[in-house]
Amino acid sequence: MAVFFLYVPLGILAGLVIGIVSSIVVRRRVAAGFLVTQVWSLLIVCGAAGLLAGVPYLLSDKPPTIDGKHLELQFELAPQQHSKFQTSPMATVSALAFTLTINKGGLLSSTGTRSKKILNTL
Repeated sequence: MAVFFLYVPLGILAGLVIGIVSSIVVRRRVAAGFLVTQVWSLLIVCGAAGLLAGVPYLLSDKPPTIDGKHLELQFELAPQQHSKFQTSPMATVSALAFTLTINKGGLLSSTGTRSKKILNTL
């Protein structure tokens, strides 16, 4: 919406102003004057577009590099040797239900082994 209702009218207005100013400045009356005016207008528009796009690009944050290579943050989460994980009763029941559901279809259980006996603990 901003492109059509804000930037397009501003571009039309800027082009009109640039065209009028460049035609007044050049003031040649032959056909070459029209071409010179068009070239000046095109140079001014390209310069304005370069400033509007180039300045924000130069001022923007860029990721850090070392020897031209981007840096990556890599980390590893490892539990301590003596710590034990506690599972909640809900996690145990859902894991058992998942195993039972898979075993009913004749597929492998969640541990990767085939279960011949389905426990009726639910």
